[in-house]
Amino acid sequence: MILEKIKSQTRQYHDNIEKLAYSNQIMNGSLNLEQYKSLISANYIFNKVVEEKLVSIEELKNYELLEIDKRRKTAYLENDLVSININKNDLFKYEQNLSVEISNIFEAIGYLYLLEGSTLGGSVILKKIKRNKNINIKNFNFYGCYGEQTREKWLNFCQTLIKIADDNEVSEEKILNSVISAYENFLNLLGQVNKKRELFYA
Repeated sequence: MILEKIKSQTRQYHDNIEKLAYSNQIMNGSLNLEQYKSLISANYIFNKVVEEKLVSIEELKNYELLEIDKRRKTAYLENDLVSININKNDLFKYEQNLSVEISNIFEAIGYLYLLEGSTLGGSVILKKIKRNKNINIKNFNFYGCYGEQTREKWLNFCQTLIKIADDNEVSEEKILNSVISAYENFLNLLGQVNKKRELFYA
């Protein structure tokens, strides 16, 4: 099954992202504001670039369960940037460094796998950072953005991905390669943003 194949062949990428995305610090409550700013910035850049590419893939609108227009998160992240005093224009150079290639439905659903998977985990992150005294912020927009619909949206996404793969080896390979590309791009971006800490001393 395509979902099992993706999970097994991208496990190391997933683990590497968890390290760069401060997963341990989030779970044990030691995440600081600077690290939170880094996470919001990286997610803003990645979601914005990918969502801009997805607009040209008209075929996505043919999948009713996907509801692609209701999955955009850039606006949520823009609001989060405002709350932590980061100017989105200061992040533009990182957008230019991303080499995101999305020209067909297989590449699109592959990148969406990472975006939607991140949103699934975001509901857990939200609960943790709300209890974290280092993160003195009242409103969180990106993490937990789907609310009570989080699980339903993930299951609908998975059904859509399976439908697009169509149990076809060539289609599955294209999707898998796109997921790997998404992971590699996001890992590279996280590494860059985490090193540029001067952005986060506002």
